[in-house]
Amino acid sequence: MLKILEVTKILPQITSKIRLVGLAIMLIGILLARFFNPEALLAQISGGAIGLVVLIFSLFFPYIKDFPEYQRGKIFLISFSLTIFLILSLSIFTVFLSIYHLPVENTQENRNVVPNMVNYPPNIIDSSFSIYPSDKILITAIEKLTGYKYKINNNDNTFELIYEGRIVKIENKELYYFTGGYIKLMLNGKECYSFENLTIERTSIFGNPYNEVENRIHSTLKNIVISNSNLIAQKVKECL
Repeated sequence: MLKILEVTKILPQITSKIRLVGLAIMLIGILLARFFNPEALLAQISGGAIGLVVLIFSLFFPYIKDFPEYQRGKIFLISFSLTIFLILSLSIFTVFLSIYHLPVENTQENRNVVPNMVNYPPNIIDSSFSIYPSDKILITAIEKLTGYKYKINNNDNTFELIYEGRIVKIENKELYYFTGGYIKLMLNGKECYSFENLTIERTSIFGNPYNEVENRIHSTLKNIVISNSNLIAQKVKECL
Protein backbone atom coordinates (compact mmCIF):
# COMPACT_ATOMS: atom_id res chain seq x y z
CA MET A 1 0.00 0.00 0.00
CA LEU A 2 2.95 2.32 0.71
CA LYS A 3 4.15 1.92 -2.86
CA ILE A 4 0.70 2.84 -4.17
CA LEU A 5 0.71 5.97 -2.02
CA GLU A 6 4.07 6.88 -3.49
CA VAL A 7 2.62 6.45 -6.97
CA THR A 8 -0.31 8.75 -6.14
CA LYS A 9 2.19 11.45 -5.14
CA ILE A 10 4.00 11.17 -8.46
CA LEU A 11 0.88 11.19 -10.65
CA PRO A 12 0.25 14.98 -10.60
CA GLN A 13 3.81 15.50 -11.85
CA ILE A 14 3.38 13.30 -14.94
CA THR A 15 -0.13 14.40 -15.91
CA SER A 16 0.96 16.19 -19.08
CA LYS A 17 2.97 13.18 -20.26
CA ILE A 18 0.03 10.83 -19.70
CA ARG A 19 -2.21 13.18 -21.67
CA LEU A 20 0.23 13.15 -24.57
CA VAL A 21 0.20 9.37 -24.45
CA GLY A 22 -3.61 9.46 -24.50
CA LEU A 23 -3.63 11.73 -27.57
CA ALA A 24 -1.14 9.45 -29.32
CA ILE A 25 -3.23 6.36 -28.56
CA MET A 26 -6.35 8.13 -29.82
CA LEU A 27 -4.71 9.00 -33.15
CA ILE A 28 -3.14 5.55 -33.58
CA GLY A 29 -6.43 3.83 -32.73
CA ILE A 30 -8.33 5.81 -35.36
CA LEU A 31 -5.68 5.29 -38.06
CA LEU A 32 -5.33 1.55 -37.43
CA ALA A 33 -9.10 1.02 -37.50
CA ARG A 34 -9.36 3.02 -40.72
CA PHE A 35 -6.49 1.06 -42.30
CA PHE A 36 -8.08 -2.33 -41.64
CA ASN A 37 -11.61 -1.28 -42.56
CA PRO A 38 -12.09 2.21 -44.07
CA GLU A 39 -15.88 1.89 -43.99
CA ALA A 40 -16.15 0.91 -40.31
CA LEU A 41 -16.81 4.33 -38.80
CA LEU A 42 -17.83 2.87 -35.44
CA ALA A 43 -14.52 1.00 -35.25
CA GLN A 44 -12.64 4.26 -35.82
CA ILE A 45 -14.66 5.99 -33.11
CA SER A 46 -14.09 3.08 -30.75
CA GLY A 47 -10.35 3.06 -31.53
CA GLY A 48 -10.10 6.77 -30.77
CA ALA A 49 -12.10 6.31 -27.57
CA ILE A 50 -9.28 4.17 -26.16
CA GLY A 51 -7.05 7.23 -26.05
CA LEU A 52 -9.93 9.30 -24.71
CA VAL A 53 -10.20 6.96 -21.72
CA VAL A 54 -6.52 7.56 -20.94
CA LEU A 55 -7.08 11.32 -21.22
CA ILE A 56 -10.03 11.23 -18.85
CA PHE A 57 -8.04 9.11 -16.40
CA SER A 58 -5.23 11.67 -16.43
CA LEU A 59 -7.69 14.46 -15.52
CA PHE A 60 -8.08 12.74 -12.18
CA PHE A 61 -4.38 13.01 -11.24
CA PRO A 62 -4.25 16.65 -10.03
CA TYR A 63 -7.16 16.07 -7.66
CA ILE A 64 -5.97 12.89 -5.99
CA LYS A 65 -4.13 14.93 -3.36
CA ASP A 66 -7.47 16.38 -2.23
CA PHE A 67 -8.53 12.98 -0.84
CA PRO A 68 -7.49 11.84 2.63
CA GLU A 69 -4.18 10.00 2.43
CA TYR A 70 -5.64 6.76 3.75
CA GLN A 71 -8.19 6.73 0.86
CA ARG A 72 -5.83 7.62 -1.98
CA GLY A 73 -4.50 4.11 -2.56
CA LYS A 74 -7.96 2.58 -2.73
CA ILE A 75 -9.31 5.32 -4.99
CA PHE A 76 -6.34 5.02 -7.32
CA LEU A 77 -6.70 1.23 -7.58
CA ILE A 78 -10.42 1.48 -8.36
CA SER A 79 -9.94 4.18 -11.02
CA PHE A 80 -6.93 2.40 -12.52
CA SER A 81 -8.78 -0.93 -12.68
CA LEU A 82 -11.80 0.74 -14.32
CA THR A 83 -9.52 2.42 -16.87
CA ILE A 84 -7.82 -0.87 -17.78
CA PHE A 85 -11.22 -2.57 -18.10
CA LEU A 86 -12.49 0.15 -20.44
CA ILE A 87 -9.31 0.06 -22.54
CA LEU A 88 -9.50 -3.72 -22.95
CA SER A 89 -13.23 -3.61 -23.71
CA LEU A 90 -12.83 -0.87 -26.32
CA SER A 91 -9.86 -2.67 -27.89
CA ILE A 92 -11.87 -5.88 -28.28
CA PHE A 93 -14.87 -3.92 -29.56
CA THR A 94 -12.69 -2.07 -32.10
CA VAL A 95 -11.19 -5.31 -33.41
CA PHE A 96 -14.65 -6.88 -33.67
CA LEU A 97 -16.07 -3.92 -35.60
CA SER A 98 -13.04 -3.86 -37.91
CA ILE A 99 -13.32 -7.49 -38.95
CA TYR A 100 -17.10 -7.85 -38.89
CA HIS A 101 -17.61 -6.34 -42.35
CA LEU A 102 -14.65 -7.93 -43.98
CA PRO A 103 -14.51 -10.05 -47.41
CA VAL A 104 -8.84 -15.63 -53.32
CA GLU A 105 -7.64 -15.27 -56.42
CA ASN A 106 -10.67 -14.23 -58.40
CA THR A 107 -9.41 -11.71 -60.90
CA GLN A 108 -12.70 -11.34 -62.69
CA GLU A 109 -13.37 -7.70 -63.51
CA ASN A 110 -16.53 -6.58 -61.79
CA ARG A 111 -18.25 -3.79 -63.56
CA ASN A 112 -21.67 -4.64 -62.31
CA VAL A 113 -24.75 -2.52 -62.57
CA VAL A 114 -26.93 -1.99 -59.54
CA PRO A 115 -30.51 -3.22 -59.88
CA ASN A 116 -33.25 -0.62 -60.19
CA MET A 117 -33.70 1.36 -57.01
CA VAL A 118 -37.15 2.61 -57.91
CA ASN A 119 -39.84 1.46 -60.30
CA TYR A 120 -40.30 4.81 -62.00
CA PRO A 121 -43.30 4.97 -64.36
CA PRO A 122 -42.35 4.97 -68.06
CA ASN A 123 -42.99 7.94 -70.31
CA ILE A 124 -43.63 6.99 -73.93
CA ILE A 125 -42.11 10.03 -75.67
CA ASP A 126 -39.69 10.11 -78.64
CA SER A 127 -37.01 12.10 -76.75
CA SER A 128 -36.49 9.64 -73.94
CA PHE A 129 -33.78 7.89 -71.95
CA SER A 130 -33.29 5.13 -69.44
CA ILE A 131 -30.70 4.92 -66.70
CA TYR A 132 -29.60 2.33 -64.18
CA PRO A 133 -29.65 2.61 -61.25
CA SER A 134 -32.93 4.44 -61.76
CA ASP A 135 -33.08 6.61 -58.66
CA LYS A 136 -36.07 8.97 -58.68
CA ILE A 137 -34.05 12.02 -57.64
CA LEU A 138 -31.57 11.43 -60.46
CA ILE A 139 -34.30 10.84 -63.02
CA THR A 140 -36.04 14.09 -62.06
CA ALA A 141 -32.76 16.02 -62.32
CA ILE A 142 -32.07 14.59 -65.80
CA GLU A 143 -35.58 15.33 -67.03
CA LYS A 144 -35.40 18.96 -65.85
CA LEU A 145 -31.94 19.50 -67.32
CA THR A 146 -32.37 17.76 -70.68
CA GLY A 147 -36.09 17.92 -71.44
CA TYR A 148 -35.97 14.17 -72.12
CA LYS A 149 -38.37 11.82 -70.40
CA TYR A 150 -37.55 8.65 -68.55
CA LYS A 151 -38.65 5.47 -70.31
CA ILE A 152 -38.03 1.92 -69.12
CA ASN A 153 -36.22 -0.28 -71.65
CA ASN A 154 -35.27 2.65 -73.86
CA ASN A 155 -33.15 1.32 -76.74
CA ASP A 156 -31.68 4.60 -78.00
CA ASN A 157 -30.35 6.39 -74.92
CA THR A 158 -29.58 3.75 -72.32
CA PHE A 159 -27.31 5.00 -69.54
CA GLU A 160 -25.62 2.86 -66.91
CA LEU A 161 -23.65 3.86 -63.83
CA ILE A 162 -21.05 1.19 -63.21
CA TYR A 163 -18.04 0.87 -60.92
CA GLU A 164 -14.42 0.18 -61.77
CA GLY A 165 -12.63 -2.26 -59.49
CA ARG A 166 -12.45 -5.94 -58.65
CA ILE A 167 -13.94 -8.21 -56.04
CA VAL A 168 -10.98 -10.39 -55.07
CA LYS A 169 -11.21 -13.80 -53.45
CA ILE A 170 -8.94 -14.49 -50.49
CA GLU A 171 -6.85 -17.57 -51.11
CA ASN A 172 -8.13 -20.79 -49.50
CA LYS A 173 -11.17 -19.02 -48.05
CA GLU A 174 -14.70 -18.31 -49.22
CA LEU A 175 -14.19 -14.65 -48.39
CA TYR A 176 -13.81 -11.64 -50.66
CA TYR A 177 -12.90 -7.96 -50.62
CA PHE A 178 -13.39 -5.07 -53.06
CA THR A 179 -10.26 -3.33 -54.35
CA GLY A 180 -11.94 0.06 -54.60
CA GLY A 181 -12.69 2.07 -57.72
CA TYR A 182 -14.46 5.02 -59.29
CA ILE A 183 -17.82 5.46 -61.05
CA LYS A 184 -18.25 5.48 -64.83
CA LEU A 185 -21.19 6.64 -66.94
CA MET A 186 -21.95 4.40 -69.92
CA LEU A 187 -24.19 5.23 -72.89
CA ASN A 188 -25.42 2.26 -74.93
CA GLY A 189 -22.57 0.13 -73.62
CA LYS A 190 -19.81 2.67 -74.35
CA GLU A 191 -17.98 4.81 -71.83
CA CYS A 192 -19.34 8.34 -71.79
CA TYR A 193 -17.71 9.87 -68.71
CA SER A 194 -15.51 8.83 -65.77
CA PHE A 195 -16.30 10.28 -62.35
CA GLU A 196 -12.82 9.78 -60.93
CA ASN A 197 -13.72 11.90 -57.89
CA LEU A 198 -16.70 9.68 -57.08
CA THR A 199 -15.16 6.56 -55.61
CA ILE A 200 -16.17 3.43 -53.77
CA GLU A 201 -13.56 2.73 -51.11
CA ARG A 202 -11.77 -0.56 -50.63
CA THR A 203 -13.52 -2.90 -48.22
CA SER A 204 -11.73 -4.67 -45.40
CA ILE A 205 -8.79 -6.85 -46.39
CA PHE A 206 -9.91 -9.56 -43.96
CA GLY A 207 -12.78 -10.51 -46.26
CA ASN A 208 -16.52 -11.02 -46.21
CA PRO A 209 -18.97 -13.34 -48.00
CA TYR A 210 -19.34 -12.38 -51.67
CA ASN A 211 -22.97 -11.28 -51.38
CA GLU A 212 -22.16 -9.02 -48.46
CA VAL A 213 -19.33 -7.33 -50.36
CA GLU A 214 -21.52 -6.90 -53.43
CA ASN A 215 -24.40 -5.49 -51.38
CA ARG A 216 -22.03 -3.03 -49.71
CA ILE A 217 -20.81 -1.83 -53.12
CA HIS A 218 -24.37 -1.41 -54.40
CA SER A 219 -25.40 0.46 -51.26
CA THR A 220 -22.43 2.83 -51.58
CA LEU A 221 -23.18 3.41 -55.27
CA LYS A 222 -26.79 4.19 -54.44
CA ASN A 223 -25.70 6.81 -51.90
CA ILE A 224 -23.26 8.32 -54.41
CA VAL A 225 -26.03 8.59 -57.02
CA ILE A 226 -28.40 10.29 -54.58
CA SER A 227 -25.74 12.70 -53.29
CA ASN A 228 -24.48 13.69 -56.75
CA SER A 229 -27.64 13.61 -58.85
CA ASN A 230 -27.13 17.12 -60.29
CA LEU A 231 -23.55 16.40 -61.35
CA ILE A 232 -24.53 13.09 -62.96
CA ALA A 233 -27.49 14.73 -64.71
CA GLN A 234 -25.15 17.37 -66.18
CA LYS A 235 -22.87 14.68 -67.60
CA VAL A 236 -25.86 12.81 -69.01
CA LYS A 237 -26.87 15.99 -70.81
CA GLU A 238 -23.36 16.34 -72.24
CA CYS A 239 -23.44 12.73 -73.48
CA LEU A 240 -26.80 13.03 -75.24
